[in-house]
Amino acid sequence: TAEGKATAFMFTEAGSKYIIELKRQSDLPSGPTIHVRHAEAMCKYVRREIRSLTDNDREAYFHAMEVVGRTPLKEGQKTYGDRFVSIGYETLKHVHSNDCSPYHGWLSFFTAHAAFTLELDAGLQAVNPSVIQPYWDFTVDSLELGNDWDQSQLFSDLWYGNATPSNFERSVDGRFSATPMTTSFDFSVHNAYGRVTDTRNCDPSPYVTRAHEFCGIDIDYPIPGCQELAQCLQTENLVDLHDCSENVLHGNIHTVIGGFWDCKYSMKDYAKKYPQREELLLNVGVRSVNIWQKMNAGAKGIPGVMKCPSYCDEETPYDECRCSCPEYDKMSSEDLNTTVIKQVLSDMGVITWDQEELSKSARPDCNKALTSHYLYKKFMEVQETDDGGCDYKFTNMTSDENREFFVFLLNYACNPGKMGAMSTGAAANDPLFWPIHPLFDRLWAYIRLDVDGSFSNFNHTWVDDASCQGRSYEDIMPWKDLLDEGSGKFYTNEDLYDLFDPTNEKLTYVYEHFDWEHCSSFIQNYTADNNRVW
Repeated sequence: TAEGKATAFMFTEAGSKYIIELKRQSDLPSGPTIHVRHAEAMCKYVRREIRSLTDNDREAYFHAMEVVGRTPLKEGQKTYGDRFVSIGYETLKHVHSNDCSPYHGWLSFFTAHAAFTLELDAGLQAVNPSVIQPYWDFTVDSLELGNDWDQSQLFSDLWYGNATPSNFERSVDGRFSATPMTTSFDFSVHNAYGRVTDTRNCDPSPYVTRAHEFCGIDIDYPIPGCQELAQCLQTENLVDLHDCSENVLHGNIHTVIGGFWDCKYSMKDYAKKYPQREELLLNVGVRSVNIWQKMNAGAKGIPGVMKCPSYCDEETPYDECRCSCPEYDKMSSEDLNTTVIKQVLSDMGVITWDQEELSKSARPDCNKALTSHYLYKKFMEVQETDDGGCDYKFTNMTSDENREFFVFLLNYACNPGKMGAMSTGAAANDPLFWPIHPLFDRLWAYIRLDVDGSFSNFNHTWVDDASCQGRSYEDIMPWKDLLDEGSGKFYTNEDLYDLFDPTNEKLTYVYEHFDWEHCSSFIQNYTADNNRVW
C-alpha cells in the first residue's frame, strides 16, 4: 500500500461525472519530471436507512425536515432559493379527489412516489446541501417488534414523535409538534374547516395528527414485513410487482399509523361487550377509510347516503360539524333490520353480489358471488336460500348478535371519526410519510439492476391504464426539472421511468445497499401458503 500526501475534495454537483487529474513531480538527475494520472468519479448522494445514518447526519436531516415542514412555500423560496419546496406544497400535490388517483392504484405508484421524494430532496438540500431523505425499512420493525412496532425508535420524540401523542387533539408531538395542516378553501379537496384532507375527516385541528387506535381500540395489528417482501421478490413483471408493492408490502401502513378517534360509535364499547370479536373489528378498522369513502361517494350511479358539511367556522365544535347518514341515523335500532342494512351496504359497494355470477345458473356459487372488498370473507358465512338465491351472515354469532353487529356496522360506516393525516390523501403532511416510500423505489431499483441475474426474465414493460389520467406511459405528470435541467417541460411517466433507472448517471442518488439479510430465511424459503391477507 502506497503512503504519501492526501488531498480531500468535496464534489458539489450530484449526478455529475468528474475527471480527476493527478500530477506528481519527481526530481530526477536529468531534471524534474511530471507524472500524470487520470480517473473518473461519479458524484451521488447516498440514500440510507434512517438508523444507519450517523448521529450528526440524522440530526442535520431532521433539522432540514423541520424547516420544510413548518415553512410556507413562498417564504422558504425567498429564504432558501427557488428549489425549496415545503411539505404543505407536496401535500397539495398528493391529495386527490374520489374519482381516481394518478399516483396510486397502478404502475405510476413507482414513478410518482420516486418523483415526490426527489422533489422533496431538493427542498431539503436548499436548506442544507448535505442532506437527502433517508428510507425506513419497516420490515425490520415488523420482524423484531411484531405487533409492537409502535415502540420503534422512529416513534420517539427526537425522531418522528409518538405513535399516539399524549395531547387531547392528537397532534404530533416531539420535534415535529405544531407541524401545520395545509388550509385552503380554494383547493378542490378540503374538509368543512378548510383543512386539506379527506372531506370526511372533519377534524378541525390545524396541526398534523395521528393516533395508535381505531375508534377506541388499540391497533394490535402487524405491519408488512419479510413475508410480504419475499412475496414481491417472486413477481415476474412490472404489473405484478406494483400490485404486490402497493397492496401487500405497502398494505395497511398508512392506516395503522394514522388511526381514527373521537368516533360517534366506539369500537371500544362494542369490544367490551364482545372481546372475542376484536379481530373482526380490527379488520373493519384497517378498511374504515375505504368504507367511509364508499358511503359518501356511492356506487353504480346511486348517490352516497353519507352527507358531510361543506363549511364550519373555527368556532363550530366538532360534534356539530361531522358527517352522518341523515336517512338512517334518525332510525332507531329497532327499526333497522338486516335486510335494510344489507341493501344499503350493497348499494354503496361495501358488500355486494356479483350479478353476473348470480345469473349464471339457478343455483349460483354463492361464495364466489359474494364481493367483499373491505371485510374479509373469513368472518362471513355464505348461505343458499330456499328460493335459490344467496345470503350471508357473520360467523359465530346468534341471529340477534348478527342483527346487533349489522346495526353497529351501519352506524359506524355512517359516522366517521377524526382521521390521522396518514390515514388520508393528506398523508404527505406527516413527516413520517417521507421515509416510507423510498423503500419501494429501492425494491424497484434492485430488480432493475438484476446484479446476480435473478430477474433476467422479468418483464419490465409498462402496461397502460386509460381509466385514470396519470396511469399511462405517455401521460404528463406534475413534475419538471427534478434534476435542475431548466427545460421547464413536464415529465411523462416514460420520462420518469427513464430518469429513475438506477444506471442513469444523471440520477442524483444511489442506495447504500440492497441487503435484506434480516429477511433472508423468508426469501429463501418463500411459500405462498404463508401469505397474509391485507
